[in-house]
Amino acid sequence: MLLLLYTTVGVNFAENVCKYEYTHERLLFVMRYMSLYCMRTVSEDSFVGKAKTIKGLRKHARMRFGIIHYRYTHYFVRLREGRPPQHYYPPRPTGNEMLQEYLERLRKRRVFHSL
Repeated sequence: MLLLLYTTVGVNFAENVCKYEYTHERLLFVMRYMSLYCMRTVSEDSFVGKAKTIKGLRKHARMRFGIIHYRYTHYFVRLREGRPPQHYYPPRPTGNEMLQEYLERLRKRRVFHSL
């Protein structure tokens, strides 16, 4: 479920539903229902909250019982109208940029209480 959430941030809501149309996840049923009302919106932020866990019993053969945990979740979405941003996440630094940052950190370090 978390994989779906990471791919939904910063993308048009209707496109997300089309992308995962044939996947049978519980979260997608909620997203499809929401997409009927939110055509021109972009999901700005989405995350999952943990809800109640209800214990149940299951009957096996020969009078044996097993415990079943019914786990529920909350799905939170912050929607924004308009077009999606071109780069929602900042681009990854190149190798040279990472080297320069590393060298700057090395040059800025200081040994405290030294001579």
